[in-house]
Amino acid sequence: MSRRSVQIAMAWVALVAAGLGLGVLPGLKNLNRANHDIHQARSALAAASDRPAALERNEATLAGLREFAEANSKSIPAQGDIAEFVRGLVTYLNKIGVDDRSIATGTPARENDIMAAPMTVTMTGDFMAVYATLEHVESLPRLVRVSRLKLELKSGGILKADLSLDVLFQGADAVAAAGEARP
Repeated sequence: MSRRSVQIAMAWVALVAAGLGLGVLPGLKNLNRANHDIHQARSALAAASDRPAALERNEATLAGLREFAEANSKSIPAQGDIAEFVRGLVTYLNKIGVDDRSIATGTPARENDIMAAPMTVTMTGDFMAVYATLEHVESLPRLVRVSRLKLELKSGGILKADLSLDVLFQGADAVAAAGEARP
């Protein structure tokens, strides 16, 4: 082979290499990038087509959570009706035989968006009477917070119990009736 043929062959190899380097390889990179973009677009479309099913699953979950909340939540009444609450508590204490007791109520105060009427129940009885009273307060259909419980052991296994309660309600009308200005 002549020197001239080798030079022509080398020139062709250089041209093919330059064509591959400058044209084909960047084109392959662009092709790979386009394939990646197509894959992402297909994934986004698949996710978008799954949205109605996901929405239905979320709605079912929300309905279940609402049922749970309704079954396990207590109401906060619009009015405090503290006198009725005290009457019910006194009736219950009479029923379980707790005669040595006193109930003191305080002025209702606003706590965020609800009202809380403080109440202190001081009673003397055995453990079961104290426990039954706490259980009764906790089982009421309205929301009552037990904010403090102080127990003192007296002679003969008798307890003196101080229960601090907050009777919760929504309205400010009872506060105005109790002599406090409306917020």
